[in-house]
Amino acid sequence: MTYSTPKQLVAATLSEQTATYVRQLALSALMTLLVLLVVAAPPGAIAQSPCADYISGGADNPVTGTLLGSRKVTETTNLGGGLNASVGGKKGGVGGSIGGNMEGGSSTTIEYYVGTYLMSDGDRLEVRCDNYTESTDAGERD
Repeated sequence: MTYSTPKQLVAATLSEQTATYVRQLALSALMTLLVLLVVAAPPGAIAQSPCADYISGGADNPVTGTLLGSRKVTETTNLGGGLNASVGGKKGGVGGSIGGNMEGGSSTTIEYYVGTYLMSDGDRLEVRCDNYTESTDAGERD
């Protein structure tokens, strides 16, 4: 592109520089906003527990509770089983053996969440969040 006056050349150059600056500024603002959104997101927003925020004792138990926190519990039950056998012998300086190992048995693993609630009477109560019964198993913490 040709410019008829130096003034037009300066205006065009400033216009291109301004456009580049505005694009860089917008990109920088967008990146800053993205970082703030990621950092500001509370951990609970990423992985929510299925525990209710509030619980009630029911009509015959007028206490209420507020969720303080929750944890995932993993319970594994080994049902046993399996077979291990070995036969060996040595005759006339020559040895030999026959062995075997058959792994067997089975195990069952269940996972559920336990919520800790601060009750209106001041007690802390641990409750399974899948069926809202009092929890007696400490389980493994994740």
